[in-house]
Amino acid sequence: MYEKKYNPCIVEYEKIHPESVIEWWCHEIFYKTQDDKKNWQLKATMTEFGKKNWCGTNSQTTYYDLNEKNHYDYTKYIKKKIRKTK
Repeated sequence: MYEKKYNPCIVEYEKIHPESVIEWWCHEIFYKTQDDKKNWQLKATMTEFGKKNWCGTNSQTTYYDLNEKNHYDYTKYIKKKIRKTK
């Protein structure tokens, strides 16, 4: 008998996580530019979190210049109160 293994990357395993206060996603790519042949890494993350009466989102995009050992970062943070509906 074949036993199906857990794979968190499959959509059927994605669900609401009521016990979790924070959830995040991360994507990374590596590439080389055509003009100057520099090696780069792009990392993009998004985090959502919340408490009883507020929630927040944090998004961060970072470019790493792997040849020069520099990085360029953009971060956006949003925190807002949760409005109660009647």
